[in-house]
Amino acid sequence: MIDSEAPRTNDGDKVRIAIIGGGIVGVVTALGLLKRNINVELYEQAGSLREIGAGLAFTTNAQRCMELLDPKILAALKAVSTRNLIPHYIYVDGFHCESDAPNDISEKELFQVYAGDTGFDSCHRAHFLDELWAVFDTYDHPAPAFSVGRVCIAGDAAHASSPHLGASAGFGVEDALALGTVMEQAATTLRAGGAAKDVVLSAAFRAYDTVRRERAQWLVRSSRQVCKTYEWANPDCGDDPDKCLKDIERRAHKIWYFDIDGMVRDAESAYHKFMQV
Repeated sequence: MIDSEAPRTNDGDKVRIAIIGGGIVGVVTALGLLKRNINVELYEQAGSLREIGAGLAFTTNAQRCMELLDPKILAALKAVSTRNLIPHYIYVDGFHCESDAPNDISEKELFQVYAGDTGFDSCHRAHFLDELWAVFDTYDHPAPAFSVGRVCIAGDAAHASSPHLGASAGFGVEDALALGTVMEQAATTLRAGGAAKDVVLSAAFRAYDTVRRERAQWLVRSSRQVCKTYEWANPDCGDDPDKCLKDIERRAHKIWYFDIDGMVRDAESAYHKFMQV
């Protein structure tokens, strides 16, 4: 969650942003804002950054966001990640065993999804808590808005997703780039003078909501839905590998081939539109 300091006076370019939560999205957003010379205070309730969560994979579009936010973020990922060396996701039949041998753990390959040049880098974020992993998402209760006035939410606070598409963290990085973009516009407006801080910040966060909410909430829905495809419970696919492949490819390509530069342009355009209202 991101909040901005309550305005006392119209004091020009003195924008201070408070970020609540020191997870991946909170830290990445903070670094992106600092790169843009915007004052940030990061708050985290934990006394130490202990290991929680699971492994993460960041596709090329998420890495492009990192680079645009601050090249140091991408460098940090590369320092701890492993690059996928095979340009395919391989899906196997985990339901049936074609061998009577008790120690045979081989699985029949069903299909592959070609990742092409998108690829991904994966890293270990934390360990499972014992053998129990509770999955929480916002499928049943989507946020009606990602911003209200001078407060906005991002990352899991805005669109917590089940892990079945492996893109929630990457979408949070997209959020961070959108926030960095609109806050840079807001800071420029305040330096020019003549606009109230609360009006400027509200316009910036509305622009962020405009470019992020629809895509992020699609991920939450799609991640739930693709789980049914994985388990052959999707009535549109059943246990037909070809239909499953098409369903998974359609969802994966919407994640991988997102127009990052277009999002940045749309965020800037939306900000200026809201400033004219």
